[in-house]
Amino acid sequence: MPVPMAAAVGALFPKLDYTPGAATPRILVAGCGTGKQAMDAATQYKDAQVTAIDISRASLGYARRMAAADGVDNIAFMAADIMALGAWEARFDLVESSGVLHHLQDPEAGWRNLCGLLAPGGLMKVALYSTLGRRDLQAARDFVARDDGNGDGNGGGKGGGAVTPERIRQARADILALAEDDPRRRATRYSDYFSLRGCRDLLFNVREQDYSLLELASMMRRLHLDFIGFQFADINLPARLAAAHPGARLDDLALWHEFETANPEIFSGMYQFWCRPSLAN
Repeated sequence: MPVPMAAAVGALFPKLDYTPGAATPRILVAGCGTGKQAMDAATQYKDAQVTAIDISRASLGYARRMAAADGVDNIAFMAADIMALGAWEARFDLVESSGVLHHLQDPEAGWRNLCGLLAPGGLMKVALYSTLGRRDLQAARDFVARDDGNGDGNGGGKGGGAVTPERIRQARADILALAEDDPRRRATRYSDYFSLRGCRDLLFNVREQDYSLLELASMMRRLHLDFIGFQFADINLPARLAAAHPGARLDDLALWHEFETANPEIFSGMYQFWCRPSLAN
């Protein structure tokens, strides 16, 4: 059942001083893909009006069909490029962008464009890849990109060069042939590994930027954003940090970096976090 946005945010961050700027929350999902995130937002927050944008018209068409099939009618789907939003006059109480910015040619510039779309008091929910969390995956990528014996360095076992279905299948076979305890074999833990399209993005995506939490903190300072906190699938992680560092602030990214260095698996998916414009500005 949909809940007021203030209640949803308060449940995640009980100590956050937050008052929604509008009774009817205006939500932007930037890079909505096939629409799941947009439909989640449209059905999670009471009286939400969602705008979902993506650069792919094919993905938008699918998203529209799925929303219609599920009877979700409070989403406006639009074709738009995050890198070209600087002059857009619309403003939103919540801007979500999950797994998108790190694929842009200039992720920070794209993020800056989204910051400019926040209404006064607005929040952002962002998800970005972790360098530490994906180091085993990067090792698997390096493995399948090795020289395949013809000297071109394109690798991937048989059929280096273009990323064809055959090359993807061969790469998956090569990874599965590794020893069970080989860290590179952990690529098989990702659901994308088991579809051709997903595996192409997982192992062969040439435009992808990973971050450490210290790099993320620096970028947020440049963007004049305050970190609010992470949203974890495992709700016990903050307690683990608190146990390791009694009295620690849960919004201390330097401390989270230390904790992640000791436990790199905690962000093997993505950093999923909330932030907002710095109150000092």
